[in-house]
Amino acid sequence: MRLPLAGYQSYCWGRVGRWAAAAAILLAPIPIAMSDVLYLRNGGSVEGEIVETDATSFKVRTVVGAVTLAKNDVTRIEKSPSPFAEYEQRRKALRRTARDHMDLAAWCAETGLASERSLHLRSAIELDPDFEPARRALGFVRVGGFWAEGRKVVARQEGAAGPDSKGPPKADSQAEQQKLIDAVRASWTRRIRAIRNSLLESPIGRTVEDGRRRILAISDPLAIGPMSRVLSQGDPPIRALLVEALSAFAEDEASMNIAILGLLEPIKQVREAALDEIARRNDPRTIPQYRKALKAGNETVLLRAADGLGRIKALEAVPDLIDVLTRQRMKVVERYPNTFFSGFRAVYGIPVRSQGGVTIQVANYPRIGMPDSRLHRGLMVQRVAQKVTVYRTEVREALRQITGQDFGFDRDEWRRWYKREYRS
Repeated sequence: MRLPLAGYQSYCWGRVGRWAAAAAILLAPIPIAMSDVLYLRNGGSVEGEIVETDATSFKVRTVVGAVTLAKNDVTRIEKSPSPFAEYEQRRKALRRTARDHMDLAAWCAETGLASERSLHLRSAIELDPDFEPARRALGFVRVGGFWAEGRKVVARQEGAAGPDSKGPPKADSQAEQQKLIDAVRASWTRRIRAIRNSLLESPIGRTVEDGRRRILAISDPLAIGPMSRVLSQGDPPIRALLVEALSAFAEDEASMNIAILGLLEPIKQVREAALDEIARRNDPRTIPQYRKALKAGNETVLLRAADGLGRIKALEAVPDLIDVLTRQRMKVVERYPNTFFSGFRAVYGIPVRSQGGVTIQVANYPRIGMPDSRLHRGLMVQRVAQKVTVYRTEVREALRQITGQDFGFDRDEWRRWYKREYRS
């Protein structure tokens, strides 16, 4: 499903200044170091510096270390601005605050600069020793009023368990393969982020369309993770594009990210596109995860999970949906006691006497005309907790979609019907 861009024109034009400034920086005549981009037959690429070559292979220095590529796997080599050069530009513009070091560390993580990420996380806690985001990113845990390195805690626990508890080391070939995969993913992260920043976030329609075409042309499965991470940080039209792009992949990683979008995406139109794709895939593994989400303890996630189960017509989820159709919760309400004012009614509820001296008994029901006015609000107010029933209309709609029945919010009637139809 494609989300119209017209509704976000004002938002996009609000980005003109930032986009123009970024373009000016990119176009400025500043010498930038270039790296080698080696494009692979499977659609991926490895970005770095060719440091060694022979008759059959290239050795490339990348952000995750040196990797070796067979020449037969490389279709072409191009030049691109080096991530190390971009890092140097960002480092020179860095302000000496814990937050700025944390932000640069996040950029390094996204780009694949692991050593530089660690450096800036440690710089952040040097500036602010109690800066929690950096502490936790480095693996520290709070013990009482102090921070302790989590790795040391784990190492002590493993030592207590004995040396046999440690798993076997990875084979060299596996480590090399993983390093190559990490290098390809890091390259995709940079490329997709560049498309997002320079094309998809542009206020110019044809530029956005160019970015869309480039994203939808990606077919390498190793791009699924970077695509999900980078585009999910964009605006609603970019997240709608993410759903569209992931829909072209049959891999589990795409199915997983689409299923998670169906629970996390705040914009209904984008979320429905993800849920429609889940229904199209008809993957039975999604249903148990969404059933668990009904009991996750988060009301928003519960309602979105119910919506998803209804769209994929998950009959096995009916008992779970019945259980969460309504719920009781305590709510604090304000009451204005009438016990004091009832005495006024007794005093002023006297018979009516005529001029002739004859007493005429008249049924008199005096009423106080200001029970909810502002005059005594805040005076003699009681705050009491009472049980209220919450009716979840999204859950009822999911039950209707799955069963074709509608027993309102009567859970007992739903259960009787389900037992009669499917448990007899």
